[in-house]
Amino acid sequence: MAGRRRQDESGETMSIPAAGKKYFGPGKSASYAAAKSGDLPTIRGRVPIRAMEALLNDTTEKTLRRANKSPIPRHDTSEATA
Repeated sequence: MAGRRRQDESGETMSIPAAGKKYFGPGKSASYAAAKSGDLPTIRGRVPIRAMEALLNDTTEKTLRRANKSPIPRHDTSEATA
């Protein structure tokens, strides 16, 4: 046996290093640090894909809402200027 790998045949979870690489791009150590700090949600040492995607969607929505409330003036591009 070359290595002990646990595979999730249901496709509902992935390993911590695989999730870190897919969603954030860090190395193995950074992925485990993110899991330990709670930035990567884990259940029994695995990252649930639905929970990770929900977390990212929630973060994206909050960022977009914050951007729409930005005090920075925006240029109105709806009217063409001659």
